[in-house]
This record gives sequence, C-alpha cells and structure tokens, in this order.
Amino acid sequence: MKLKKILKHSSSVLVLILLGWYIYKNRELYQSIPQLSYHHLLSIAILEILLTTTSAIVNWKIISSIDPRVTYKVSWYLQSANNLFNRFIPKAGAGYRGIYLKKVYDFPYSKFISTVAGLYIISFLTYSIVGVIMVGVIWLQYQVFSAIILIGFLTIITGCVYLIINESTIKAPKNRIFRIINTVLQGWHKIKTNKRFLIQVSLLTCLIILLSSLQLQTVYSGINQPIGFINATYLSVISLFTVFIDITPQSIGIKEALFAYSQAIVGLDASFLIYGSIVLRVVTLIVSAFTGIISHYILLRTPPNKYDSQT
Repeated sequence: MKLKKILKHSSSVLVLILLGWYIYKNRELYQSIPQLSYHHLLSIAILEILLTTTSAIVNWKIISSIDPRVTYKVSWYLQSANNLFNRFIPKAGAGYRGIYLKKVYDFPYSKFISTVAGLYIISFLTYSIVGVIMVGVIWLQYQVFSAIILIGFLTIITGCVYLIINESTIKAPKNRIFRIINTVLQGWHKIKTNKRFLIQVSLLTCLIILLSSLQLQTVYSGINQPIGFINATYLSVISLFTVFIDITPQSIGIKEALFAYSQAIVGLDASFLIYGSIVLRVVTLIVSAFTGIISHYILLRTPPNKYDSQT
C-alpha cells in the first residue's frame, strides 16, 4: 500500500515537471495568446457551478434513496468540497464525503459506493455512445478519423452491454480489477429495476456532457482558438473519462496527453489544446476553492437538524 502511494505521488510530481517543461519550451507561443476576458471568465465560472449542481443532483438522488434525511443542500455542499479536495489528492473528496455522512448521519457509505459503482455503467455507456457519434460526425465533416479512439469507445460500449445483461458477479481470482467489476455489478443489480431513476441519471449525464462542452468552447474562444461544438463535445467526453483515472489529482497530465493526441481530430495544435486545458484547470480551481471552502465551513458549522428545518 505504501509503495502504491509512493508511485502515485511520484507520478504526479513527474507529470507536473513534464507539463512545466512543455510550457517553458513553448513560452514564446503562449505569451502571444490573449488573456481571457471577464466575460469568458464569468461564463466558465457559471458553467462550473452548473456542473457542480448537476453532479450534486445525481449524488443526492442516490444518497436520499438510502437516507431521506440528507437534503439536496448538504449534497451540494459535499459535492463542492469533493471537487476542491480531489484537485489535490485522488479520491480525497470521496473520503471526505464518506467521513461526513458517517459521522453526522451514521450513513451506510458502502451502499452509496456500491450504487455509484452501478451508475458507472450508465455514465460510461452514455459517454461512449456520444463519443462514437462525435467521431462519426467529425469524419463526415472533416474526413479525419482515429481508429484507436473509435475502438476504445466501442470496447467500452461492449463491456457496458455485457455488464448490463450479466445476471451475476464474476467468479475470478481475487485482484483489484475483478473486485471493482463485481462492485459495479452489485450496484447495477440494485438499481437496474428502477427505470425512472436510470432515465433521470442518463439525462443528467447528457447535461453534464453539454455543460462541459460549452465550457471547453468558452475557454478556447477566450484564448482566440475557437473550436466547433462537435469538437468541443468530443474533447468533453475524453475529459470526462479521465475523471475516473485516479493516478494523478484530477487526472492532471493524462487529460492533456489525450487532448494532444486528438490534435488532428480537433484541428487545433497540441500546444493550444494543452494550454486551454491548463487555463481551464486554473479558472475552475479558483471557483472550486471559493465554493469548496465556504461549503466546508457551512458543513462544519451547521447541525443536521438545521438542514431539516430548511426543507
């Protein structure tokens, strides 16, 4: 376990060094890029708050189905704090949320994790389907195509469909990958009969993709490197997938590498794609710090019965 933590921290430091080196090597190019206007900054901030709000709705629907005492306000505060802590340590936000819910509500957090794991199937399937559609549209419009990206999306779709139709857990050697798969299956079996809930989550997932796409469009427009909505949606799907990779905080470096790889598909130089991603990280970090710190303070200062009286 200690070795795993050392490797994670080491990889994070290495990625930051490589990103810093890349920016330094391209400093003349970046110095010529205009700074974001207040209009762009405000738009990115509002979209980030809307993304937090949408994610909080998904989590609240799960949490309230297990313990109705947990209000949407609490879920929003937890999501804001979660976003902030995850920017520094992988899974730190989930740990914070688990500790708070257990301490304040004696919440069975294992049930929440299991249900969330089941929802990964819906999220991955939705992201992949949208990704395949975007790859197809980009090919039809610009005759640009990536077989690797398409195979990746199709593989994920196939895996999700297999898990959906599978009626039991997988009997296999005890290792981390199969434990994760079985946790996902257990969560899926709990929620698959609730069709209304699954439809709501699917629609909210599509809304997250839309908001993320608009945010990326705003960023690249702000640095005078505009991209179309289709390309922004493609990058959005790629970006959302990296959230589930916890090697580095907020998948820093991993998302940038995938963006750079997609330069031919998007039609924008890798340097600008990486720069836009970093700018977005900085702006959203400021928003997350503001909302996360305030939310953390409110959660510490407000007793549970106060939330109950406000609903």
